This record gives sequence, structure tokens and C-alpha cells, in this order.
Amino acid sequence: MVRGGSSAAARAGAMDVDGAGEPEESQLGLLLAACGQGDAEAVRCLLQGPGGAASTVVNRPGPGGETPLLAACRAGNQEAVSALLAAGADPGAADDEGLGCALLAATSGSVELLRWLLEQDLRVGGHMRFLRWEVG
Repeated sequence: MVRGGSSAAARAGAMDVDGAGEPEESQLGLLLAACGQGDAEAVRCLLQGPGGAASTVVNRPGPGGETPLLAACRAGNQEAVSALLAAGADPGAADDEGLGCALLAATSGSVELLRWLLEQDLRVGGHMRFLRWEVG
């Protein structure tokens, strides 16, 4: 899903990374924006860009303690979530309010993402047992 040209911005951000790389805050900002918009293409581009610069911040929290994985779960985008998990995102992360990926996926309205997360048998804490009972 491409919204507002964010994929082009992500590609540009990934291509601007030289040998030294952009500051991690820039990479985190781009990755959080792509994840929050549910833009799986931009997420993959950032993670696979030169040196995979965004993969160094895949578990770094942004505002409110939200990691890129949590932002992707909140957006309900399974492709972005899958790419982040493959890049080493921590499925046990929670934001400052204690909300984890399973709960955010559930509140996104994406039953498909929630079912997929449950099928992956990820260790995401106590909420997963409750959700397994409700959805399964």
C-alpha cells in the first residue's frame, strides 16, 4: 500500500546512505513513518537499502515507546510486520502503555494479521494466550 509517495521518500532516504550512513534518528524516523502508514514496500526498501541502515534501528523505540514493529502492527500490515520480524524485530516489545504487537494488531482491525501472528507462535507475553482463546 503506497500512500502519499512515502515509498519514494523511503527509497530516497535509503539511497542517500553513504558509507558512513545517515544518523540513526533519520533512519528510525523514516522506518516509523513507513510502518505507521502500512507501507510494506517502503519498509522493505529501508531494511534492504545500502548496508541495511534501517535494520540497525529496527528495535529502537520512537515517541511513546513505539518500535517500527509496533507501528506496523498498529497499521495492520502483515507484509511490513513480516519484513520487520525477518530483520530481527523483537516481537516481545511493548510501548510506553504496555501494548504489544498482538494487541495492536487486534485493535487495527486486521484479523488476518492477528491470526498470522498467532500462527507464528511468537513469544509476545500474556496477551497472546488471551488472544489465542478469543480468535482461535
